[in-house]
Amino acid sequence: MKTKLGLKRCYLFIIVLASTLFSHRIASAALLSKIQSDSRIKLSINYLQAAPGDTLELSVNNALLFVTEGKDAFATCNSKGVFEFDLPVKGRIGYFTLKRKRGSATNRDVDLLYPQLWESGDSIDIKIDHKDTNIGIYTTAIYSGKGSEKYTAKEALLKTKIKIDIPEKRYDGNIFGGLPENLGTLIIKKFEILDSYKSSISPDVFFIIKADLIAIVLSDNLNSITDYYYKNIKGRNGEGEYALKFMAVLFPVKNYAIPDKSLANSKGYLNYISKLCSFAVTIKETYNNRSVFGTIMANCSGEVREQMLVSFFSKVARSQEARSFYNKAVNVISDPGRKAAIENKLNSLPNTYLADYKFTDTEGKEVKISDFKDKAVLIDIWFTGCGYCGIYYKNVLSKIEEKYAAKKDFTILSISADRNKEIWKRSISANVYTGKGAVNIYTNGEGLRHPMFLNYAIDGAPTIILLNKKGLIEDFNSYSLRDYDSLVKAIEKL
Repeated sequence: MKTKLGLKRCYLFIIVLASTLFSHRIASAALLSKIQSDSRIKLSINYLQAAPGDTLELSVNNALLFVTEGKDAFATCNSKGVFEFDLPVKGRIGYFTLKRKRGSATNRDVDLLYPQLWESGDSIDIKIDHKDTNIGIYTTAIYSGKGSEKYTAKEALLKTKIKIDIPEKRYDGNIFGGLPENLGTLIIKKFEILDSYKSSISPDVFFIIKADLIAIVLSDNLNSITDYYYKNIKGRNGEGEYALKFMAVLFPVKNYAIPDKSLANSKGYLNYISKLCSFAVTIKETYNNRSVFGTIMANCSGEVREQMLVSFFSKVARSQEARSFYNKAVNVISDPGRKAAIENKLNSLPNTYLADYKFTDTEGKEVKISDFKDKAVLIDIWFTGCGYCGIYYKNVLSKIEEKYAAKKDFTILSISADRNKEIWKRSISANVYTGKGAVNIYTNGEGLRHPMFLNYAIDGAPTIILLNKKGLIEDFNSYSLRDYDSLVKAIEKL
């Protein structure tokens, strides 16, 4: 039973750490001031399947820290049948995604493009043919204009499929025998395609794309090794020998003749390193925050290590060990932006003040955190359609509402991340995520782009925060806030 539970926890952390690397959004004046000054990118989108009233959403991220730069940009079809975007960006290079916004709240937005690399000064015309059929989604894009070569290169690579032949027999007694030391033998065709664009794209972009390609092979190989380990080695004789061999073969992390900065800006490569470090911990020692931190520190280097540490702190900054991790991490981080990112994460530690953010209530009146001065405050962040938010309200929060209904120095602050005000109001009436015993407020349409969510890297729900009567953070989204009995104990101590 312990083994199965351990495996579930391991897989969960690997998924969470890898996804966290690219999904968390950090924003503060101190952080963004350390990133390069504004420049611009321009996109003109000719979306062939556009319908009257369609809206496209452009999300732009800085590659250095994978930080969302301000709000998403939105565009509707102009008189020429084109969606125009012209917006400032910070830094030299980053990523953007493009979505079609659905008119109905019950339908999901449609991704029109895979994440694309941008460079400051890009002025791109994009013709998109997107077909959503019963048997699949098909998208082709044609790029032209200043800086379009890199987009065209990625489109060509996307259409060329990699076939990786990893025979099962290689794992019979010598699971490391087939490691792809010569990566070119596996993805030679894609490398040839990329090389044909080398003279027309910047060195930064060339090596980032190459790192992404290499990561495909490395991740596939690691997945095969991981599967073999759990099926054939975990809990059996020889487990220790396997761990030593794994560490010796796959560490230290190789750079494959790609500049350190490009590796640190490659989403695919960093995702691979995240999974590699997590798996290494599970097979060689007790799995905890300290062992993950130690593995990153010992086996990564340069900007890759710096970027991995930023990711690491996105998950552990609120733990009791965070300060000791931080004191060690700052000594190996040379980039001021990354240092600022870690410091920003530490803002949500216990015994720090929650800033005085502004929200809107159901009557349209402004509500601030400071309005609840001299009261203990339990903040619950949710959104319509969040299954776990509904479960938390039913099993925990509704009971807390009832128990402390007469307690005048305690308030439940229910913050909805819904962007649509009417949907939010209907959810209040439905009594599924919140109730009349709470102060119900929302982000005035900003959703997860609200400054509080950005500053504290809140990108999921439910998120629970407990403030004492001085406005200090007592607890930030820990397990104890999700359990009724332990939450009662925490409130009674305030």
